[in-house]
Amino acid sequence: MKIDVKQELKDFSGEPLKISETAPNLTLKEVMSLSIKTTLQEDATTPLDKKIELDRIGEAIYKDEVDLTVEQCVIIKERISKVFTAPAVAGAVRRAIENKPVEAVEA
Repeated sequence: MKIDVKQELKDFSGEPLKISETAPNLTLKEVMSLSIKTTLQEDATTPLDKKIELDRIGEAIYKDEVDLTVEQCVIIKERISKVFTAPAVAGAVRRAIENKPVEAVEA
């Protein structure tokens, strides 16, 4: 699955996602990278093969367009959801990876 990791993440209203008002817009690459670089308590018991797979994904994201398998997409989305606990980030990442625009909601 080819993914443009330079793309800015959009929230559920289609606006750029930011950590704070003064922070720059978040990109998929930044969120993916930070989620891989962040140590979680569970990492102490994570099997080596899963750690190596996350590292491989990390290596791949430093290209403008990444070609990830479906399994790698699941792994990175799960990791991101553990590091960035806000539902808006999880949704933005899902839309970016799956290349789905924000869907209009009827009022």
